[in-house]
Amino acid sequence: MTKLRPQLKGAVLEGYFPQPGEANVYLDLPDVIIPLSPQRTVASEAFRWNIRIINKEREQVAAHSVANLHYQDEGNHIRFSLGLKELLGVDNFGSYTVFMRGPLGRDITFNISLVPQLKIIGIENTRIPDQYGKLEAVELLIKTATTLMLTSLDSKLRIEQLQPGSFKVEVPSDRNKTELILQNPAKKQVTLSVPLPIIIWKLNSNKNIEAFTQDSPGLLSIPLETFLGVAEPRLLVTISPPPTHEHILSGHLRLNYDSDSLPQTIESRSSRNRYLSFKLEETFDSLRACLKMRDGYLQKR
Repeated sequence: MTKLRPQLKGAVLEGYFPQPGEANVYLDLPDVIIPLSPQRTVASEAFRWNIRIINKEREQVAAHSVANLHYQDEGNHIRFSLGLKELLGVDNFGSYTVFMRGPLGRDITFNISLVPQLKIIGIENTRIPDQYGKLEAVELLIKTATTLMLTSLDSKLRIEQLQPGSFKVEVPSDRNKTELILQNPAKKQVTLSVPLPIIIWKLNSNKNIEAFTQDSPGLLSIPLETFLGVAEPRLLVTISPPPTHEHILSGHLRLNYDSDSLPQTIESRSSRNRYLSFKLEETFDSLRACLKMRDGYLQKR
């Protein structure tokens, strides 16, 4: 049934992956694609669907039967633009919710923001803390239409307008996302929730799903006797906020027992998931044999 649900097709903001429930950003008015049900004609399928659009203030902008719209017959699906005069017309700036209601099990809702010109430079990389567990602050460069202004409700952000349509944004190091507001001359606003992903980790046990350390981007310091008393310990490494797109994580863990020994390398047991998992049981013998660590601490760097 998922394959038969409507989709939106259009140019989206590059590198921007909203979290569930947040609006995706389109650089033009997207098309609605409705796949054709088996044994159905395009005309009969169009009669089964209705579209309703509301704005950010929850005011209704449009409500129509798809059969009454100027749609295109593309063989195995129906296509029409949100830019039709009966829908959003030429309004290419703002935030909207689009409700598609049709046959049982195929309803879908889209949250969208429209910005005719936008590029965000600086969101491409995932930040990793330095050897002291500190994260660098983030600097973003926002390029948009010259008529738009950029603000934020976060007083800790520093926003500098370099020239019309070009802004530099400095974000404190402790943020893993930030909200920016674009506003046009008519005071209409679009809020962007920009993810600033960081690497975080925690130690837990295969025998007990509760972690004995919390998610952290910094150093984890654990008494050795506590660590050795955990059944099947493992280190979980993930990205925060979690990616909403297809991704592959890879990496390995190096353990240093003292300054005179070469590091032990442990490969991840999970390379295509929401996290990397490193089993640490095999380090026990090395830890017990290392006299210098007998009363010390294990640190993840």
